[in-house]
Amino acid sequence: MGISTLLLNTFIIIICILSYHVFWLEFKEKITCNNMLFSILSSIAIIFCMTFPFHLHVGFIYDLRFIPIILVFLYGNTKNIVFIGILYLSYRFYLGGNGVLPSFIIFTIISVITMLFRYLLPMYFKEKKILLSLLLILVCTASLSICGIVTQINTGGKIDSTLIEFLLNYIVINIFTVLLSVYFIEEMIEKYKMKEKLQRAEKFYIASELAASIAHEIHNPLTTVHGFTQLLNEKHASKNLFRIYGIICTKKDIFYDTQLYKQCFT
Repeated sequence: MGISTLLLNTFIIIICILSYHVFWLEFKEKITCNNMLFSILSSIAIIFCMTFPFHLHVGFIYDLRFIPIILVFLYGNTKNIVFIGILYLSYRFYLGGNGVLPSFIIFTIISVITMLFRYLLPMYFKEKKILLSLLLILVCTASLSICGIVTQINTGGKIDSTLIEFLLNYIVINIFTVLLSVYFIEEMIEKYKMKEKLQRAEKFYIASELAASIAHEIHNPLTTVHGFTQLLNEKHASKNLFRIYGIICTKKDIFYDTQLYKQCFT
């Protein structure tokens, strides 16, 4: 019950992440464009998830909207978080129902938890982000599930196996989707860092080869000058110099004649 709707939400989120990966390659150097792209795709994911939910109780909607919100908290900046928060709360208020207040409370709770983690325990490692995303999604899904059970009891309904099965599926699909999303994003970041390292290594290799070539070109004339200096210190320097100069001129003429022959007959 409701699994197809939740899987549709999963598909929407994954498509938005992959779209970000495609466009991010163009805008990664432009911080403003990158932030706008991140906010726009997160907004699309949240709105579409909330537009296609599963209605279990009157006023309560079950979807995967908290996953894009968690991803914004994990990977976005303050502007992204404020923008997405205003958008989410406004749209949830527009949809109305009994679940508006619990949604506001849950959003406040995950905001506080995330801010504490961001400022007290900076998340530089993938494992910390995975654990935090898992903690946040468990808080969100467990809270909504408890609200759903309480509402069912207050309205005189019974807690049957169908309800429990749906809530369990809801929690499992949320956990699966958030872990998959974090994995995709972390892989994207890792590949980008690896590409940067390879580019830096290639530039360093080219620079070292160029330096070696320049050093070689400088070393040869210096060796020649050193040789001439030694000859000048000898007693019969003038005779030796004239003899070597004649050899050099002869070799030079032979070289130029060879080059001219190649140009004319090849």
